[in-house]
Amino acid sequence: MPYEWLPISELDPQRGSFPAEVQFPDNSVVPVTSENISRPSWRGLLVKVVCWLWKNGHLRESHCPIQTPRSRTRYVVHTEPVHPYSRTERGFTAHKRVGPLSVETNSNPEGIAHACRTVIEHVGQDPAQFKVWFSPPKT
Repeated sequence: MPYEWLPISELDPQRGSFPAEVQFPDNSVVPVTSENISRPSWRGLLVKVVCWLWKNGHLRESHCPIQTPRSRTRYVVHTEPVHPYSRTERGFTAHKRVGPLSVETNSNPEGIAHACRTVIEHVGQDPAQFKVWFSPPKT
């Protein structure tokens, strides 16, 4: 990954790369870390994006549920941590709470990047205005 700000609209996760910081359309920057984990993570990127959208009034409960276009069996964001069409009321595998919303973080880096774009577009924002800085690969 290049060591520059890369728009979320252009993310193509590479093996061993981790998002270190995310810059939002208001130019605020936050580190991309997950709860209880101090190192950067892809899961943390999705949670930070959803959190910013929620706190800035772009994402509301009425937008839910949000799922990626190709998925009919999994939600990315919902008011409760349950996927659709589940025979057993299967809950989100690895979810984080953002206000009253549940965010499903159980995905690979490509899935997380796609989920970020989906959620941003779903609320009428431009993924190109959200930028990511990558940490150097571990040697």
